[in-house]
Amino acid sequence: MDRLPSLAVARRAHGCQADALPAATPLDARAAAGTTMRWEGGAVSRPRGGIVMADEVRRAAPLTSAGRARLLAELNQLRNEREPRLTAQLREAREQGDAWEESSYYLALQEELARVQARIHELEAALAARPEEVAPQPDTTVRLGSRVTVRDERGREQTFVIVSPLEADASRGHISASSPIGAGLLGHAVGDVVTIKVPAGQRTLTILKVE
Repeated sequence: MDRLPSLAVARRAHGCQADALPAATPLDARAAAGTTMRWEGGAVSRPRGGIVMADEVRRAAPLTSAGRARLLAELNQLRNEREPRLTAQLREAREQGDAWEESSYYLALQEELARVQARIHELEAALAARPEEVAPQPDTTVRLGSRVTVRDERGREQTFVIVSPLEADASRGHISASSPIGAGLLGHAVGDVVTIKVPAGQRTLTILKVE
């Protein structure tokens, strides 16, 4: 298939505004092969102590309830609004004749519809996944959905919320359970000192509070 033009460029050329659509995020389930770790109460079951490597939690983390609600809202918007609108726009363009079907605008609409449909399929797969039934854990243990306050080696305090990779948003302090820090904190409790290997070296974090 020939490479299609950028939707943003095509729509600017035709005086249209491009709708924002986040790039499809590969599901962690595709990278789960080979891992031996399990979720227990939203936390990773693994021995404590030692340095946590980033690739220790390459798996499909369960969704938090808030994250599931956000993804469901996105799915409904794409399926009930974006996909039908793009389909209608393509149909209208086809009705203009063969010349329109070869235009950059028509090809750009096809490209956006393909992206929307790919995102719909990805969200459907993520929402259909059933997390493993888990035993409850004490509130002081870091698990998926926990709000964790830590102090680093320089005495600085930070607060993170541990979420599924699909929900990660650094601007809100929501970090992926498969990120170096997220993976390193999972399964630990208040008072634990955790050494985590990150791209820039190592970080030592003391867990002050878990909510």
